[in-house]
Amino acid sequence: LLCYSGLRIGEALGLQWNDFDFTDGTVTVNRSIVYTRANGTGEINTDLKTANAHRTVPLPWSVVDEFRRERAKSRSIWVFTKADGGHHTYRSYRSLWELVNRRCDPNSKVSQRDCALHVHPHLLRHTCITRWFEQGLDIKEIQRLAGHANANITLNIYTHYVDAERLQQTAEKIRAAV
Repeated sequence: LLCYSGLRIGEALGLQWNDFDFTDGTVTVNRSIVYTRANGTGEINTDLKTANAHRTVPLPWSVVDEFRRERAKSRSIWVFTKADGGHHTYRSYRSLWELVNRRCDPNSKVSQRDCALHVHPHLLRHTCITRWFEQGLDIKEIQRLAGHANANITLNIYTHYVDAERLQQTAEKIRAAV
């Protein structure tokens, strides 16, 4: 979900099933789970990071279909849950994410912190936003989808130019412009 929606990890963990519109193929961000050092249980926060963070994001149909199947099996209001149906604590979320990293490198016998292949949830947000940009979405569309306060944040921090992937495309655009 993070790789296709650009949601922040707290926003994804704060999703409830009624935030999905399976007919329109969208997810709406209404809340976030915020973890503090003093309270590792996580607090549900409807006062999101920015005013633009309350947003509806279209999803690829393959992602919508996967969540539709998960919804049919779920007995919780939360999309991402612990075994008891409640939302994740910081500790349970970190344990879950360590499993994700092990799936990325199943042969790794080291902890996530020491692993050469380190995938962090925020990296997936950057990847999603960069891919939207590469697909031709304009910067204002991406700013809205990402929930950023202004387009400078989106452009300067979250969109990355990957030389190996884009150099040929850039050359073709320059040659076509002449």
